[in-house]
Amino acid sequence: MDNNTINTNGGNLWIGGGASDVIWNGLTVGNTGARTWSENVPGLRIRNSTIITGIGNMYLFGISNSSGTPNTGNLNYGIHILNASIASTSGNIEIKGELLGRFTNALGARIESSSTGSSSITTGSGNININGVGSDASSTDTGWRHGLYVSSESAAFPMSITSGSGNITMEGNASFTSTVNDKEGLVLTGNGLKITSTSGNIALKGTNSLESSGQYSNAIRIAADNSTNAIRIGFDGMIP
Repeated sequence: MDNNTINTNGGNLWIGGGASDVIWNGLTVGNTGARTWSENVPGLRIRNSTIITGIGNMYLFGISNSSGTPNTGNLNYGIHILNASIASTSGNIEIKGELLGRFTNALGARIESSSTGSSSITTGSGNININGVGSDASSTDTGWRHGLYVSSESAAFPMSITSGSGNITMEGNASFTSTVNDKEGLVLTGNGLKITSTSGNIALKGTNSLESSGQYSNAIRIAADNSTNAIRIGFDGMIP
């Protein structure tokens, strides 16, 4: 989904995949995520796009499960969101990326702004739930890999995740078998990253099945640039 605008005017939006039908908010949808078996292609990519649902709920789920022999330097994502605006008023926003298979470098979910454009995920009273899950298969190459990775390239083009009264939950889970020294559950990094709410709760969660295997094998890593207010988490400064 590159350079697109979707406005449901209050309707629900589900983007995923699956071979079986389930019911979600009254809609007949698939039972899992949009899946890719290829290298260097996200299961779901949203780039330079705007998605608005108003009172409608939103569900975005992508899976990467490459089974081929990894090429050196290849990069896989379950879901990749770049320079995008995702918003609701009272609808819930759920975003999930899952990483499986064989790869060199990979992320379950990557959500970011760049040096040329901002990204935002915003709701009023709805809840925001973002989850990135990472695992690998045998014979995976020795690159880096994380569950959920959220970054802002520049304070001039921030990456913001905000709510009014809605709760924000962000969780990264790393269940990698490789002992490479750069695999983490939840990574927050850069300059201009904001995770804020007026009155909602904020929960940051991370797990790592091999957190004792190296310096960069944490459940949660927060790596701020050497700049004032590079990463801000908590109250947004507005009085409810």
